[in-house]
Amino acid sequence: MMSERANAFTRSFRTLWGEYAVMIRQSIGAERGGSADLRQLSPRLDSKAEEIGNAVAPFYGTETANALTNLLKQREHLDARAIAELLKQPKLSPALNDFVAAERRHDDLNAILSQAFAVSDAISMDLEMRFPDRF
Repeated sequence: MMSERANAFTRSFRTLWGEYAVMIRQSIGAERGGSADLRQLSPRLDSKAEEIGNAVAPFYGTETANALTNLLKQREHLDARAIAELLKQPKLSPALNDFVAAERRHDDLNAILSQAFAVSDAISMDLEMRFPDRF
């Protein structure tokens, strides 16, 4: 059973990943349509990547958080394996692979969000198991 603090972290982390997924989806649409919205979305996506990195920094440290942020900023070239290795979570690879594949297939938003939530939940569960004293 998760503590209240762990539940709060999981909820906020899901929100971050969900927002990131929605923005990626919007950027793909803007890029395909040659929309000027892409110029507005890029800084917002970078900012969301930084928020995700900052959320895991207390657990993984600043260096790993910054590396995760940089990997997430490579939107068109997200590398699921590199992210899983960085976070030392080999079990995360399938969820990340599904997320990246859904993005690349341009699945509907519900499918992409479902994969994003699977990633955030896997990370949250691993953090609670590895760092129970912080929850």
